[in-house]
Amino acid sequence: MGQRRVPRADRWSTQVQEAFGFLEELGFRVVDSGTYRLGDWTLFGNGYAGIHLDSDGDTRSVAVKLMRLDDNELPARWWDRQIPRVRLRLSEVAEMLAPQSLIGESGLPPIEREADRAPHLQFWAFVLQAVAADWLHGDRTWFDNVEARLRGEDGQPA
Repeated sequence: MGQRRVPRADRWSTQVQEAFGFLEELGFRVVDSGTYRLGDWTLFGNGYAGIHLDSDGDTRSVAVKLMRLDDNELPARWWDRQIPRVRLRLSEVAEMLAPQSLIGESGLPPIEREADRAPHLQFWAFVLQAVAADWLHGDRTWFDNVEARLRGEDGQPA
């Protein structure tokens, strides 16, 4: 039995480019990308800032993480909990900074096939621009400030 051909419009790289291609105009580029058992992932970076996209077949959703990078490299053991944090879930950042940007998340379809990823990617691209525009445009203090607020260390409620 032959392998099923995925239409070009439904390929991960095409969908990522259509939703997050605006990052290239801001100095980001695809630093790494790959596939694992039930998913696909891509890391955009600009040297110090990273956006990690992950389409996970187990959860049938797309997750976006904001990452600290060191010369486009992920920190050692980035998946471990660290303080200060080296990764922030875009959903938790949006919930704190602009909860209205998450309206519509519950209406996203579960990812059953490749084509279902596109609305998730478009949604998270919008949220990223709504909550992290300063960081995307070069404000290197933004991540530290948001990370401190999430930990409740700046005197403002998280």
